[in-house]
Amino acid sequence: MPVERSNLVDAAVKEGFRYHHAESDYLMLVRWIPETDDRLPANASHRVGIGAFVMNGNREVLVVLELSGRFSNKTQWYITQKDI
Repeated sequence: MPVERSNLVDAAVKEGFRYHHAESDYLMLVRWIPETDDRLPANASHRVGIGAFVMNGNREVLVVLELSGRFSNKTQWYITQKDI
């Protein structure tokens, strides 16, 4: 739920939603619908990442263009660290 809609948190909790995690600009609320044990994983407490600088024999550097996801931008190529 974005910060701009924080006035709706109380109503969502009363409908069975619970806090999952929060970031600086949103609160994640979840509700397990099936009549089974809640299997939603806890929020990640850390990230694992890898990074590399790749250059071939022609001194060309490997760069990334994100096509989807949070960092997608079809006009900006970059060297990146990839979270896994």
